[in-house]
Amino acid sequence: MLIPIVLLNHNEPNVLLQSIKAIIERTKYPYRLFVVDNASPRTEENETVLRIASDRYSSIVIRNTKNNWIYGFNLALKHELWPDSELYVFSDADIVVPECKQGTTCWLTYLTDQMEQHRCIGKLGLSLDLSNIELNPGMKDTYDREKLLMEGDRIGSNIIAPVDTTLAIYRRDLYITKFRFAIGHQAMIKPQYYICRTSLEWSSLHLGWNYYPGKEQGYSQTRNWQKALVMCSVGACVDPTIMAQFTFLRRNILRGIRSATRLIFGFRVVVLMTIYVASHFPRKLNEIQSGCH
Repeated sequence: MLIPIVLLNHNEPNVLLQSIKAIIERTKYPYRLFVVDNASPRTEENETVLRIASDRYSSIVIRNTKNNWIYGFNLALKHELWPDSELYVFSDADIVVPECKQGTTCWLTYLTDQMEQHRCIGKLGLSLDLSNIELNPGMKDTYDREKLLMEGDRIGSNIIAPVDTTLAIYRRDLYITKFRFAIGHQAMIKPQYYICRTSLEWSSLHLGWNYYPGKEQGYSQTRNWQKALVMCSVGACVDPTIMAQFTFLRRNILRGIRSATRLIFGFRVVVLMTIYVASHFPRKLNEIQSGCH
């Protein structure tokens, strides 16, 4: 089964290339790689990297005319070369996948095996290697939160925990609606499915953390402010470590935008989920119950 892998990029040429190279070198399971570029500036560096991704690494590059964050993923879903698969892989373009184990088992083979063994898992993300933030005092809160998440309950070796800034594999029928990314999509996951992270044996490196506070060579408040605006406009949470770097006024502007977005689209989520549960009761309730075990 050919599995699509979609990387979402905005103005991160060096990080994007590292992510693509790791996938090319460390993936043995059949896949098709898509790169969605969310309206990156047309600089020489960005154009060169996208050309390398297409020509040298055979990636299908899709250019989005605007930077609307997760909505960019949907462009790949509509592409004519999108494979007919039961599993999809999505990630920001700042994740480096782990090396193969014993030289044969790759990260994608492992993820697909876990999804087959545990039918109740609807989304499974690679755990995050914390080595690039462990000694960063500006990232202590993030480090502590990530460590705590890995102490949750398990399904097999996988930890039941939210998956955000990492690469993850999704089931095609994960959502109560047609598979697509939208505001509130996380709340529309079918009730029989769990979201999990892999054990630390399969850890990915999150290069995006190198641009957080404490990394003076890579950190840019302007860059993070622009990213935070985009994220809040689609109702997403901004890492508290990043949020703390903004002024009181800017923090409240972001919170106001996020709250308004969630309020507007929250009603839609409640209605759709209510309809889904009601339509499965009582005749099809066993479908939900069987999926939970």
